[in-house]
Amino acid sequence: MLLEHDRDGIHYDLLIEQEEACITFSFKTDPFKDLMGRCTRKPDHRKHYLTYEGEVAGGRGKVRRVRSGEVMDVKAKEDEILLLGILSFEFRMEFKLIKETEWSYEVIPSR
Repeated sequence: MLLEHDRDGIHYDLLIEQEEACITFSFKTDPFKDLMGRCTRKPDHRKHYLTYEGEVAGGRGKVRRVRSGEVMDVKAKEDEILLLGILSFEFRMEFKLIKETEWSYEVIPSR
């Protein structure tokens, strides 16, 4: 799930569903348009946000879904995450830790 989050400007939050919560990354632009760059790892989000659109409590802006799809597989280590998924196309997305909460990412469409 990719959310457009309008809070002091637009950014995008990618939520990767797991058993208890969603691994969450924040991007300055849509990562499925800009296929590589840097992003920020955020604290895991509640699954509630997979289906939520609207105002975020506590004056934290508002969110709307801009892309949704299916997570086929996630392999997560402390410094690397590999996501296989489907939006309107199949893709592999690789995240690598740079430092603290800063990560690099690359989206590789399947052929």
